[in-house]
Amino acid sequence: VEIGADRGRNREARRHRQAEIGHFGEVGAFAADAVCGSLSGFSQRGSSALRASVLTTRSVRAMFSFETAALRSADHMLTEALALYPNPRSFAWLAHLRQVMAIERVEADWQRMRCEADEFACKALEFQTENPLVLALVSQIRVMLDGDPDIGISLARDALQAKFGITALPAA
Repeated sequence: VEIGADRGRNREARRHRQAEIGHFGEVGAFAADAVCGSLSGFSQRGSSALRASVLTTRSVRAMFSFETAALRSADHMLTEALALYPNPRSFAWLAHLRQVMAIERVEADWQRMRCEADEFACKALEFQTENPLVLALVSQIRVMLDGDPDIGISLARDALQAKFGITALPAA
């Protein structure tokens, strides 16, 4: 009888914890908020590279809300990050942001957004890095801006090679 009662209490305790925690996605969002919040203090005290990294990470989070104010905030954070510490990751995300701003019609001048996305994508590649994230972002930007999948496929291959050692893409 005691064992069965323990199982019932354990099951009830588990249900209670699940109710407190809520959906796993919410837990992930709370965790991300906590991490960003704790890192934001470092962004004021840390090295330029660390502060730029924190700003870039926060900008990406803001960017994917696709809300005009958040996109403008992401733009400000990335600009600040690049002023602190120019790096390929921030340039690639800024290029992606320009593309998003053009598609979401945050800015009326599509051609200017396109030119800036192109400029920032090129700057990201000037660092001669094999960072798969940078290569993947620039790959996607090239396809979207140029309408030419060949350069995008080439950069996607480079990203896969850098990340996973994959040398060939499967046929479409």
